[in-house]
Amino acid sequence: MSYRHNEEWRMRVVLALAWQKVQPVEKVSGEGERFSCFVHHLDGDGLIQISKKSPGSQDQVIYRLDRYGGLKGVFSCSADGRDELLYDRDSGFGKRHETEVECSTMLGRLERLLLIDEVGELAL
Repeated sequence: MSYRHNEEWRMRVVLALAWQKVQPVEKVSGEGERFSCFVHHLDGDGLIQISKKSPGSQDQVIYRLDRYGGLKGVFSCSADGRDELLYDRDSGFGKRHETEVECSTMLGRLERLLLIDEVGELAL
């Protein structure tokens, strides 16, 4: 998946998740990558949380975004209970560009899963 860093595109993906009838939104790719998306609130800037778990791993990476697609923070949660902050927009902690690229790549994969489900529903 090529890197797509476009705030308008990211906002459309995030809001598509936010307006799903069932929350949290759970998606699994054909490769076994698991996504769990939960809208905490849409007031003000909003807070949407997306967790990603790679196939065969118990660890997950959690992305927190605002309703406009802006990345607020990223942290990892290990199966052994350890949490590690990877990026925080407000404090400037972490590697912004690298983390933004990873977030957009993840959203691209998630968007593809949403589109597959949408096409499947239209076929019914």
